[in-house]
This record gives sequence, C-alpha cells and structure tokens, in this order.
Amino acid sequence: NGKSYVSDTCKLLPPAPIDSVYGLVESFNIENDNKDLHGLQFYIDFHNDLPEKYYHLWKLTQTYKYKSSFNIDFLWVGEIIPYPNPDSLRTCWRTTQVNDIYVFSNKYLEGNVVTRFPLIYTSTKTKKLSIRYSLLVNQLSISERAYNFWNSLKEQNIDQGNLYSQQPIQIKGNMHNIENINEPVLGYFTVAGTTKKRIYVNRPSVIPFYYPICQPDYEAYAYIAWEPPTNWPIYIVDIMFLGGALGQSKSCFDCRLEGGSISPPDFWED
Repeated sequence: NGKSYVSDTCKLLPPAPIDSVYGLVESFNIENDNKDLHGLQFYIDFHNDLPEKYYHLWKLTQTYKYKSSFNIDFLWVGEIIPYPNPDSLRTCWRTTQVNDIYVFSNKYLEGNVVTRFPLIYTSTKTKKLSIRYSLLVNQLSISERAYNFWNSLKEQNIDQGNLYSQQPIQIKGNMHNIENINEPVLGYFTVAGTTKKRIYVNRPSVIPFYYPICQPDYEAYAYIAWEPPTNWPIYIVDIMFLGGALGQSKSCFDCRLEGGSISPPDFWED
C-alpha cells in the first residue's frame, strides 16, 4: 500500500538455557461431561543467571504421528479393483503452531531457577497423542515492554472467553507509520535471544483415549453399485471374516484429509 513502518529501538537480550521440557499425565473433571479429561500437561524447567529482572515468551510447535482408521483394500470405480498399496495413505504426520500465549516475569521471584512452569495441555480427545508426539519449545528472552504487550494480549484473550467480559481493547505495540504517527498499527516487533528444545513422547499407556474412530459401514457397501460416478473412487476396507465395508467419509481411509502429510518431517525421530 506504499506505507512505511518502523519499530521502536529494541535491545537484543542474551538467551537463557532450558533445563528440561516434559509431559506429566494429568486428568480433570469436566462439569456436565460424563467423562474426565485425560492427557499430558507439558512443563518447562529453566534458569537465568542475569542479575536483573528478566522476561520470557515461549512459542510452541507441535508435530504428531497418527493413523486413519482403515486401509484401502479395494476401490469402486464402477467395478471393484484391488488397491495396490493398502496402507499407503494410512500414516501421517501433522505440524501445527500453538496459538496460546505463554509468558513469564521474575519480577516477584526470589532466585533464578523455575521448575514446572506449565505450557500446553494435550488431551486424548484428539489423535495428537495416539502414536507419537513432538513438542518444539522456542524460548525468547524479551524486554519488559515486550512482556507487557504479550501479557496484555494473553489476558485479553482469556477475558474474551468469559460470559461477562469487556469489549476487547486495542493493545498498543511498538510499530509506527512514518508518515502518520496517529495511525493504529497492530503487532509487536520483537528482537530476542532464543533457545530451542524439542522432545518426543510416545502414546501414554495409563490413560484412556476418546478421539473419534470410524466404524465400518456394511449396509452402504451393499448399495455401492448405486453410487454416482461423481463419488468415485470409493474406498473399501476388507474386514476379516466380515467382508467389505465403507467408512463414514474418505478421511476414514486417507489420513491426509485430517491435515497431515504421508511424508515425515526431516527432523522426525521414531
């Protein structure tokens, strides 16, 4: 749009070490729900040897391995033909950014060691923990002003989830229009020392899972010949001793339809 923007001067602060990132099994009772919420609460332990006040912001990225419910044993394309690689679309990896805001200030803390600072809670209501899960923690050392911005944004996001919350206000960042200093500019330009740590966890064996699982539809299979060509190809699974069946949707067979890729990311470790 031809406009030019600048930020206020930012000081690059030194990175601080991450001592540990880990997940602990935790369950919660949910009001008006007949099932408890089960999952892993992830925590971070860290320390900072700076003699003055310090502030942190964490950016999280999660990657998980999951499977669709069925192999593709056959295709219907006006006739039934074998599918050459039945499990080729069954296993996927998906990477997403965690949008929640996690910030910390040692302003009122004695000492420089922090343990069990809570980060993301991942429940068993999705497939994220169903096979293997990885969390990348990016720890940023930020200024007090940056902390105030991100903490205000976090509190506003929490307030908007309340029934009687106030209307959201515009939180002032550190960006300005060179030609018009009165123009509201959203966002905050951050310069920060950064430390990263990635962890992997396998499926927890001590808690139940409640993510949706597709059920084979034998009745729909009986009427497959009436499906119009616009619905082809139709995936078919061969259930041992029970014969052919369809799924409620193609995502029951093709894991990519849940947002993932059949190729693992370069960093992935099994």
